[in-house]
Amino acid sequence: MKYMKFFLFVSCFFLLMACGTTNNGATNGGTGSDQDDPAQEEEGVKDLTGHIVSIDGNRILVTGENAHNSVSATWYTIDDNTLITLASGREPGIVLQVGMKVETWNTGIVLESFPSQASAVKIIVDDSQPLKEREAIEQALSEVDPSQPWLVATVEEEGDMYKVTLKNLLSDDEEVEIEVKVE
Repeated sequence: MKYMKFFLFVSCFFLLMACGTTNNGATNGGTGSDQDDPAQEEEGVKDLTGHIVSIDGNRILVTGENAHNSVSATWYTIDDNTLITLASGREPGIVLQVGMKVETWNTGIVLESFPSQASAVKIIVDDSQPLKEREAIEQALSEVDPSQPWLVATVEEEGDMYKVTLKNLLSDDEEVEIEVKVE
């Protein structure tokens, strides 16, 4: 009977000890802390691929397709930790502009409003986008209500003119086609 009580006590002790152990930081570089791997935090979560349709101080509004191939809009806050680079890998002093085609990465925390809001971890600018196309998108967006989240649906070059098709993401109205001349 003594052995039975002792065995039961030791078993309960080991069971309680096993419940309180961690994985020794296997996912966080062996630090033993509950924090995620800093390298993973810097990488972020891939979010939208689309166009910058508005800039407000340290925030940009990007509309485009998300990782689930659905159309969305997100205001990204840019801070000193945001990596802004070109798709070709070069990292000169990039100034973000309306009309630029970008790929965005966020911290994984997204405020579910519309447009949603997130902190940008990384912004990759598509440097294969022709300058005149970016300027055409910027001109077209200047002709519509700037308070609305506009999706750049298509951009077609027609000689010295561009036809930019915009879709208001807050409305079921028809798409708006705007022809602009870029010099």
